[in-house]
Amino acid sequence: MTDFACDGSFDGFLCAARRALEVPGARVVASCRGAEDPGADLFAELVRVPTDAMDAACLRARIAAYAGAAEIETLMFVFASAAPERYRLLLGYIARTLAAARSIAGDATDPVVRAVRRIRDRVSLEIARMLGFVRFRRTGGDRYYAPVRPDADIVGFIGPHFADRLPDQALVVHDVGRDVAFWSARGMRGIVDLAGLPRDARERLAKDVEPGVEALWRAFFEQTANPERRNRRLQRKLLPERYHAFLVERPQIASPRRLG
Repeated sequence: MTDFACDGSFDGFLCAARRALEVPGARVVASCRGAEDPGADLFAELVRVPTDAMDAACLRARIAAYAGAAEIETLMFVFASAAPERYRLLLGYIARTLAAARSIAGDATDPVVRAVRRIRDRVSLEIARMLGFVRFRRTGGDRYYAPVRPDADIVGFIGPHFADRLPDQALVVHDVGRDVAFWSARGMRGIVDLAGLPRDARERLAKDVEPGVEALWRAFFEQTANPERRNRRLQRKLLPERYHAFLVERPQIASPRRLG
């Protein structure tokens, strides 16, 4: 058996998948053996595949030609899910798509297809929720900072939404769980891994929050709320408690100064 190891990026996965598709029984794993598949065979041949943008683009183009651009989004959503089985499922899904030379999204009898669609739908729902739950605070340097803690690795999907709507503002959407951030300023944007930064440098992202603005948000929330129509069960369904920590309008919000 052969394991093709990638660097953990989506393009890196596509490069490794392109090689794995040529070897029967091959798998794609992360750079650290067994990180993606706890049952990985320690005796399998491990081949490290460098990330090449052109190789990734070639496989992406083949998939889109057969199944449409929407399938690329499906693959990206599943990859972002952080599901332990995502590499295996994506490799199987791509292999089936190329073999059929068409979209297999409607093949409900295929367990791989069902699993991929289920994960895709879960990530899509979280992205939609986060677009409504993200709260920005104005911090030092005239920057807008939003801490989030999503289940999936989605700052690259939600960040551009706000950058497009606030093109003249410098903003940061910080996934405090993974310590990665989407940033946008002066027409430029990108994603940066903050884990290697000193703790004080990371904490400066959220310093000097304007408390007056947060107080106004909370006052507005309290004045517009109708206690007689309060429905805790419906609130928990539409706004799960795991998203409450960073909502500015809630009095129990965790201070951004304590993040990190």
